[in-house]
Amino acid sequence: MIRILTIVLLSHILWMENIQTEPSEPITELLSSTEASFLNDIFKEEREGFDFFEKQIAFICINGEWGKEAYFKMHTLHAEYANTPYPYPCNKGTLYIFNATQKDECGGYDAAIIYWSKRRYSNEDVVLRIKKHRLRIKKHRRDCQGVVWGSDHPKE
Repeated sequence: MIRILTIVLLSHILWMENIQTEPSEPITELLSSTEASFLNDIFKEEREGFDFFEKQIAFICINGEWGKEAYFKMHTLHAEYANTPYPYPCNKGTLYIFNATQKDECGGYDAAIIYWSKRRYSNEDVVLRIKKHRLRIKKHRRDCQGVVWGSDHPKE
């Protein structure tokens, strides 16, 4: 019951915060206190003393989607449709907690959650995946500088 109330509260807070819909990074800000409480609750057995408050977490869906918005939207929809004939599918994911070296290597993320994956990755594989994604984002930003959208020519 507490979990459902937390999810409903979370959905209203996310709606009120007007979250951006196109994240450019796996996560661009710290978790809110509601998000941290929710993650502390659902990962209570796996986190081994790790606390999500004031942490940066990379949210990675195995289909290539990045960002906390999609992850929390999935949980919100699951709670809203839980008592219907067609409940919304939900997957809490696998938590990967990084040590200090891994945190530095992947750009400051304290942990990552990979969801909708049947495979268990090593922390090194997850760090490598985050590093590659960050490089793709940087390359995309560099390639798009000065480009006028809808035109094949750079802006002059």
